[in-house]
Order: sequence, then structure tokens, then C-alpha cells
Amino acid sequence: MNFGWIDAGLLRDFQAEGTDAHTDSARSRMAGWSVSDADILISFKRVLARERLLAELQSWTSSVGFDVRTHFRKVRPREKVKSANRRV
Repeated sequence: MNFGWIDAGLLRDFQAEGTDAHTDSARSRMAGWSVSDADILISFKRVLARERLLAELQSWTSSVGFDVRTHFRKVRPREKVKSANRRV
């Protein structure tokens, strides 16, 4: 999974234009992220995706010099599995 964190140059360009909201437009069905001002939302379906996003978030904030005020976590509901053999 590649969660598509933006690089420092693009973040500076956004900030110079007064844009403070960004999202992973190529969101995986399993996980993704959004940034609004200094707040970050990560959303995920599985614990493994959550752990990877949190690790990548820490690495990303250090590499681009981004100060996070608050980060939120959202569990995406899993789709119900429909069984072909299900009896009504």
C-alpha cells in the first residue's frame, strides 16, 4: 500500500497559495489520510493499515517539518460478506 504522502516542496507550494487542506486523492479502499490546517485524519479498515499510517505520519511530519495540532483516527466499516449459500 502506498498512502501517497506529499513531499516538502508540494506542501510549501500549497502553503504559499494559502491552501491548508489536502487529501490522498488516490485513496486505497483500505486506508487514507486528510490534512486540514494542522489537523490530520487517518481512516482505515484494518489494524495493520492503521499502524502503517501512524508510522508513516510520524516519518512524514519529521521529513517535511509539519507540526500536527491534532490527529484523528476513523475506522472505516468493513463491507458485509454475502454468502452464496445463505438461506433466508
